[in-house]
Amino acid sequence: MPPAPDGELMAVLLALAGPRTDDPVCVQAPGHPLADRVRRGLLAMSRTEVEVTTGAQVCVVGGSEDLAEAIRRTAPGGKLVSLAEDRRTVEHDVANHDLVLLHVETLATGGLAFVARLADLPHRS
Repeated sequence: MPPAPDGELMAVLLALAGPRTDDPVCVQAPGHPLADRVRRGLLAMSRTEVEVTTGAQVCVVGGSEDLAEAIRRTAPGGKLVSLAEDRRTVEHDVANHDLVLLHVETLATGGLAFVARLADLPHRS
């Protein structure tokens, strides 16, 4: 995960995630120092009380290493917001996981945050 000032990274991730009221949400970023804060922000934005383990409509992901598990936790048609070092990593992640790329945002540090959607098909195992 590329380094970024905490405030900027939080704002970008939560803005890109943009869960609607009652959307089930999750964060798949084990060990990331902002994971708990992002989780609390998503729960507040969606007005839900508990992070889901499956069926999320919105999942914030720490990076490439967490995408496979995030996909398992996300409902078909759900949205993933992930971090990447560069554009090539974004393209690899999207192609490797059969995602539909919706948006890429450049962070002030040069890293990227991207939004992708899962196909409306059952998940692969």
